[in-house]
Amino acid sequence: MTAHYPKISVCIPACNCSRYLKQALDSVLRQSLQDFEIIVYDDASMDDTPQVAAAVQDRRVRYFRNPRNMGVAATRNNCLAVSRGKYIAWLDADDLYYPEMLAVQSAVLDQHPNVGLVHGAYHVIDHEGRRLPDWPLPFSSEVIESGREAFRELILSNYITTPTVMVRRECHDQVGPFSEKIGKSSSDWEMWLRLTLHADLAFTSKVVAQYRQHNSSISATTRNGERLRCDGRVVQHVLAIARDVIPNFEILQRQARTALAVKALRDSNDAFTSGCRAAALQAVMHGFRMRNGL
Repeated sequence: MTAHYPKISVCIPACNCSRYLKQALDSVLRQSLQDFEIIVYDDASMDDTPQVAAAVQDRRVRYFRNPRNMGVAATRNNCLAVSRGKYIAWLDADDLYYPEMLAVQSAVLDQHPNVGLVHGAYHVIDHEGRRLPDWPLPFSSEVIESGREAFRELILSNYITTPTVMVRRECHDQVGPFSEKIGKSSSDWEMWLRLTLHADLAFTSKVVAQYRQHNSSISATTRNGERLRCDGRVVQHVLAIARDVIPNFEILQRQARTALAVKALRDSNDAFTSGCRAAALQAVMHGFRMRNGL
């Protein structure tokens, strides 16, 4: 008998997010497209994540656990290793899908074999699920970008929001695993950039997910210049890969370094206005080094 593999693997790396995990799982189980599996990969959580996952009575939910805390990049790689779907959808344990997410994003990959990654519009919510002001979206309508053109924009600013992302499995196989050398933050951005060097990108204007902002998220807990350093590693790594394939590389390299310096100045301003003068000075120094490729 031939084994049936799901069309989509929804991969959920989870670390101490049991408060939100049940909602995330329910949002997948309510999808209009039901041909999926859910991979919950627990990064050695200290809360009741195992019990929350076990309480979901659906055979499509597959639970795994790291023996020790390994970080989000390694946990995403572990998700990939056990997933069986033709397409990979990425959902963090604190985010949510709207019911049409899997149907909308997989239809793009079905219809456009040149597209390797599709992302889309989303709403921002707080820790209680209340709607926050919308963040600016990269496009106002459906768009398919040439991968190389997308690379030139994406390296200046990450405009892809993870819970809206679906990737063709063969593209993940082609570019290799998430980098575990980037740090606590930004390894998803590094992956999206590498994917643009191998395939086109699509954006769907339908709102497909909810992105949660809260005090214990990775973005909120990556402080004291750590996120800026992670971003610097991303740019350094992907520029080394792209040197021989991106036209006018030297110009793009200067633009990318300038974009990092601008981020550093914004961090410096935020630190200064909150009274952290030492952190503000440190951010300025980071910006200087990044602008000069140091």
